[in-house]
Amino acid sequence: MDSKIEKQSFTLTMLGTLTDFFPDLKKTPKPTPYIKGAKVKDYPKGETLSVVSSLIKTNTSAKTAKVDAKNPYPLQADEITVINGPKTDGANVGEKIALGLAVILNAISREQTQINIIAHSRGAVESILIAHELEAIQKIMTTCATFEEVLKQLTEQQTKRHKGKPTNNTPDIIEPLKSQINLIPKEEQEQWFNKLKMALPKASINFFGIDPVPGDCFPITWYDERFFILPEIIKNTELIYYTNEHSDWGFTPIFPEITTKEKQNFVRYSMPGHHGTGSSGNNGSQLGIIVSPDGYKTTHVQKLMLYKLLHFLSKQGVEFNNGLQIFNQHSALGRKYLGSHIETDLINVSTLDFPTILRALYAAIAKNQIGYDAYNSTHYSYMGLINQRRALLKGHTYGLFNDIFATYSGYVNEEHALLMQAHFFKIFGLDTERKNPAEMINTASLVLEEHVKKIDNKEASILDYEITRKNVLETFGVVIRQVSQQYLTEDWYSVEKQKEKEILYEAIINILTKFKELSASDNSTIQQFVAELLLLSFTSINHTLITQSQGLEKDFHYLQESIDNRLTHFFNALLMQLNHVENNSLITLNEIINSEEYKILPNYPSEIKITHIYKKLAGKGLEKYSLEQLTQSYEEQFADTIEDFAKLYQQIQTFIHDLAALRSIVPNDKIEVDELDSLKLANGLIVTAAERFYKDRPQALPPIAEIGSFLKLAEQHAIDNFGVIDRSKENKGAETGTVETSSVFSRTFSFFWSPMSRMIYGTQVTPPSHGEITPKTDITPSPT
Repeated sequence: MDSKIEKQSFTLTMLGTLTDFFPDLKKTPKPTPYIKGAKVKDYPKGETLSVVSSLIKTNTSAKTAKVDAKNPYPLQADEITVINGPKTDGANVGEKIALGLAVILNAISREQTQINIIAHSRGAVESILIAHELEAIQKIMTTCATFEEVLKQLTEQQTKRHKGKPTNNTPDIIEPLKSQINLIPKEEQEQWFNKLKMALPKASINFFGIDPVPGDCFPITWYDERFFILPEIIKNTELIYYTNEHSDWGFTPIFPEITTKEKQNFVRYSMPGHHGTGSSGNNGSQLGIIVSPDGYKTTHVQKLMLYKLLHFLSKQGVEFNNGLQIFNQHSALGRKYLGSHIETDLINVSTLDFPTILRALYAAIAKNQIGYDAYNSTHYSYMGLINQRRALLKGHTYGLFNDIFATYSGYVNEEHALLMQAHFFKIFGLDTERKNPAEMINTASLVLEEHVKKIDNKEASILDYEITRKNVLETFGVVIRQVSQQYLTEDWYSVEKQKEKEILYEAIINILTKFKELSASDNSTIQQFVAELLLLSFTSINHTLITQSQGLEKDFHYLQESIDNRLTHFFNALLMQLNHVENNSLITLNEIINSEEYKILPNYPSEIKITHIYKKLAGKGLEKYSLEQLTQSYEEQFADTIEDFAKLYQQIQTFIHDLAALRSIVPNDKIEVDELDSLKLANGLIVTAAERFYKDRPQALPPIAEIGSFLKLAEQHAIDNFGVIDRSKENKGAETGTVETSSVFSRTFSFFWSPMSRMIYGTQVTPPSHGEITPKTDITPSPT
């Protein structure tokens, strides 16, 4: 063992916008239960990141201070430093980045080369740029003799970013960094630099970020293309995104990607709640009003986030004070989930059974999902409400939150499913390592068969006990839902992935067939248990189908939304933000859009209608923006492409084929989804795409598409219904057999049961009415 004592890692906490360090815990129980409509205060149990930071063990007492120009850190020690959040307008994010970078450099000079960063909101975005700057210093340090040389090169890089493309408006980082480094006494700076230079190559970062939003109010408050890359110096990353945040402006999260899969661990999960749910823990909306129905609580997410942060930091070797400091009688931070530790005088955080704690909290969140869903109709002041949360992607493009995170059925998120999966296999004494879905189902089938047969043979079996059988059913239900979710939503496009999908389909058939065989036992315990497994499997598959169908319908309605509705939403939200008056412009906008002079305007290009609305709203505050700025902002946020329509059309087609395949193995009365509903959505996409991308825009048509593609179907509909010229005849002359029907019902149905389709999917499915499981013969899962 190395005789040198290993240095404890250094943790940096970056708080969100307008958030100050607030570790104050709840000291007395609330006098009355929460009721809908009540006003609640911010942070009644302390701000989550602050609470966690205050629990980190330090060798000497941490310095606390009221933040001012001389004291920029509200909590500071060699092991932990906290930085308060930036202003609403983001003007001081550069300074916050510099402050974080300075304390990290100081920590590294003390040989604390393992850096942990926990952060929320803009603080999480700042953290990514801190990592970029630290990696830049790491790369240029070897060629520099003084830190002044380092600063010079950093300045040159910053200037290049500001002058180059894409636009970068991150405020100056270098001058405030220089100011912090200059606080080191001059006589110590050379030694500090040499120590830093020696230790820096070994530096790495572990990053836990919560709902990273830079603030995308128009024109975007803060944009830096580096947001979207997690540099290689970040070795472990976990990002959390809130599902129920529906504020329009300012709260669109970024979705960064890692640099090197082989050298970086990266997970991201969705989480019920709005942007502040996990930090405030007050059971209220963004405005501090309880909107959840009586009987439902949204406070479990704060408890979950608290435990997740403790778990994340514990894995990085962070040492904590006695957990009783925060898990006292009235703190209401999840004391009851501690298990055997609850009655002790010393809670060693590193020894907590985190998987069990997280499973229990996820179960509580799942039971209160209705409470979280109430936030879908709430938003921050003057930020407007949007039907679907968006995602800010690389290249300053917008996508949909639902394109990244699926809507889960029966479990909260992917982590919840993985915890339940691990617990299922742990019950049987098997390793809990994550398996591919087919292997997972096959293993579950084998182990269940083994222990069911032990009961039949009167041998000792784990399943002899009712409580164990109950736990198995609970965990297996999530396993089968997770597999169903993956079967329906995974990208199976490549040949290799299609083969994987077929193997997964066979695995699902095999386990259901095995359950059916086991149900023939004379043992009543086995009969009941296996019947419950079968019913659980059928209902889980059905619920997943329903969830997927609802998700496709939601995406369909988003694409179907009219240009006029989107323009109304865009200008109303903008005026609301400018004038700080909620929805005051809706009447005026409706009058403009319903006027006869507006109705004759074409939808394309959008600048025509935007110009008309802009002129009609003269004197409302829009004069500070140019038409070009407004048009660009609208297009970035709301302009869908025909490729978006084609993607959803393909997803619907795939769902129809998957549904048919699943009907062959699940009793028909257990499936509550109708293919015709999906066919109607597909038809609607063709009609809308034909009108939006082909009608009245002869000089801006999509490229000529291949026969059978979505674009060809949309163009043919436009030819048949909107007088669009048939370019295939124009360019090649009439060709026999190239005319497409405009009816998606006949087109899709003929495709669905065409000879080629039968080669892939087998003969038409006729689900057995008696509920028998039909072994796979010629039905295979769909390609994509």
